[in-house]
Amino acid sequence: MGTFLKICVWIFVILETNPIVQLWFDRMNDWADSPMFEHGSLAPGTFQAYLQGDDSIRRLVDFFAVWVASHKFMMVMFVLVGAYSSDAHTRLFTCITMLLGSSVYFWQQAGIYDSIYSRQEHDTMTSSQLALTVAGIVIMWIAATVSECLPFLQANGWLSTSNNNQESVHANDTNKGRNSKYD
Repeated sequence: MGTFLKICVWIFVILETNPIVQLWFDRMNDWADSPMFEHGSLAPGTFQAYLQGDDSIRRLVDFFAVWVASHKFMMVMFVLVGAYSSDAHTRLFTCITMLLGSSVYFWQQAGIYDSIYSRQEHDTMTSSQLALTVAGIVIMWIAATVSECLPFLQANGWLSTSNNNQESVHANDTNKGRNSKYD
């Protein structure tokens, strides 16, 4: 149980590690030539407005960059805990939370990203590449949610496995004729 969820979580952790590192340690985009960041960076230093802004604006953007990175890191830690939980409820709710959270996140970011991309303020993924990435992540969390539904239903007794049915039939056969509490 939970193997597919663990795979999805590790894919997510790998995808989130890059932005966390950039926002914590490379806000000026000094590592732009690194192969790790060859597909574009969301570091504030890649935005012209950040580079041309005054110090108070840059400090505010730096504050929010570190804030976002820290929250991404906490989210990664929470999703790892959820994936490695032995409780079916926790794993299912981890999947549902990530599905809803990713959907809302991308829905909220789409307009902002399109505005930045259309004004050529930043050169990262095209809108179609972003749409494919979003679709892939949302589909991944849908699949993880579906994969965790069966263990959740079994844990609640709403769906029994064939082994459980056989054990309960055997238990009923051995208890036949024992109606008295003194047997």
